[in-house]
Amino acid sequence: MLDTTRRLRQATGKPVTTSEEWGDYWIYDDLWTIGDWIIPMCIPTGAVFEDRWGGAWTRDRYDRFDALTDLPVNFKEVGMPTDGDARNLMSEVVRRRNTTACWR
Repeated sequence: MLDTTRRLRQATGKPVTTSEEWGDYWIYDDLWTIGDWIIPMCIPTGAVFEDRWGGAWTRDRYDRFDALTDLPVNFKEVGMPTDGDARNLMSEVVRRRNTTACWR
């Protein structure tokens, strides 16, 4: 992948990056230097069992990435489900409240 991104950057003169699961950056060191910015997929549903913790979990991950690189960091796929769940811990209302709290 390193060679591909280098060739693409040279051929186009444009910035390039790749998007990987957030945990992969701690497994594959090359991901920190492969692109011109960092754009991890940071889906909280695998680690957070209640939507009310999703914003704090995402913000914590962002702060960790930001502290470890001088490159711009842009998360994607950070949302929580909006249909709710059996215990009503994840819903559109709760998601909206926590997303707002995350970025204050």
